[in-house]
Amino acid sequence: MDCLVNTLKIMSFSRSLPTKRFVTTFGHQAKSSTALPIIISNCPTMRSNFTTFPSAQQSVPHIVVIGGAYAGLSTVLSLLRICDGKGLEQRKGPSSRGGHRGGARGGALSPTNLGSERPDVRPPALSSTPRITLMDTRDGFFHTVGAPLAHSFEDYVPKAWIPYSSIPELQRENVTILQGTAVKADPALMSVTYMPETRATVMLQTMNYDYLVVASGLLRPWPVVPSAITKSQYSADATRQISKLANSEAGIVVVGGGAVGIETAAEIKSRYPSKDITLIHSRAELLSSESLPLDFKSKVLETLRESGVKVILGKRMVQTEMPSDVGSNQLQHVLLSDGSTIPADVVIQATSSAVPSTSFLPNNSLDENGFVKVDATTQWQSTSGPNSSSHFAIGDIAARSGIKLAAGANNMGKITAFNIATLLSAAEKGVNSREVEKHLMRLPPPRTSLKLVLGETAVAYSPDRGGLKWGKEVKERIFGDDMALSRALGSLGLSEFGSRSSTL
Repeated sequence: MDCLVNTLKIMSFSRSLPTKRFVTTFGHQAKSSTALPIIISNCPTMRSNFTTFPSAQQSVPHIVVIGGAYAGLSTVLSLLRICDGKGLEQRKGPSSRGGHRGGARGGALSPTNLGSERPDVRPPALSSTPRITLMDTRDGFFHTVGAPLAHSFEDYVPKAWIPYSSIPELQRENVTILQGTAVKADPALMSVTYMPETRATVMLQTMNYDYLVVASGLLRPWPVVPSAITKSQYSADATRQISKLANSEAGIVVVGGGAVGIETAAEIKSRYPSKDITLIHSRAELLSSESLPLDFKSKVLETLRESGVKVILGKRMVQTEMPSDVGSNQLQHVLLSDGSTIPADVVIQATSSAVPSTSFLPNNSLDENGFVKVDATTQWQSTSGPNSSSHFAIGDIAARSGIKLAAGANNMGKITAFNIATLLSAAEKGVNSREVEKHLMRLPPPRTSLKLVLGETAVAYSPDRGGLKWGKEVKERIFGDDMALSRALGSLGLSEFGSRSSTL
């Protein structure tokens, strides 16, 4: 990263250097680009090149979406369906073992179905099809909700990761899938600098855009989420992790009593009932960072302990002796804040203090915790700087109150796609910007609800759907037998992939 920082520091200097015009192929289209030579000191691994895509106005609008998880992929697919005249379509998901349906209902969704505050509008028709670039560090969509199952059950591993190249809707001329990491977004210049992941040599590149959607998510450690960037790498990592769990003799410790840590500990205990599983949380109650009823938190704790998970509350993990060989199971002594120790040969860090992946964005667009300040339309707030109405932030990195769930991220993507289509349509017709504002969809107020899979059962709280519920039937109805993979894919309109995972 020091190399990247040094590069960015001299980017302004490079603008004064002579430039050379040439044509490069990007995605399915050839574009004029400018190569800016840059001298990178103390960075032997980087070539002294910097490639930028055109600054000239393009006749076809260009939409760049950074991040291809629930929110980002939902945005891209929804935009394509709007362009195809299908509206915000949600297809039925396949039935799972418990009779669960992947999508709520088939057919086109109205803004009311999305929970938007504008129930009286439909997606506008566009006379031209925009170019869309989906940039992600990974080569596919990963079902993060299913990570606890994927990282403890080998049969589920290939189902949790769907390569973008296997999604038919993305295989069209106006769509580019770009595997890379965003380095710097410049709202004033309407450009983003990034590092391609697939190049043999390191070369920063820049592309211009008309609309930018940031859905880059949170930075979490492995094995909470994948660290791999390809499905093959991920499969190898997951297989090794599952082998470590299966070969554990001293015990397995999960650190962090948030939703991720709870589901991880419960799933491992369900898969390996003879193993000693310990969940450590520094606060006096589980889910301490969430504004949820005490009876819900108590039921989660009760269910965990009934399953055989040892739960330690009010104590922090101070340190642990990490094995010298990460590929083997070696005895570690987990030291707690009260001086006690727990033997373990597998330690999983699942604390809730995840960091938003927004370091490439300007500081004035972020709040004090690094989340992007957004309006109810998912656009950046006007205080974020120039062209804020052309910039959107969705999913976990949006500075919104409430519990952030996959379903909410999916809906944010659909609302964002609708709003971008509305802005594009207005630009085609020359409509006044203030008039356009009236027709943008807005996010509904956040809801306080949470549903957790705890091995063979589930605990759910939803104030508008009966309050607190738990049991195997609740798991079947909400998550099916695939950690809601069929449901998520059905909501994304990718139910054909969900049908492949309905039997595990």
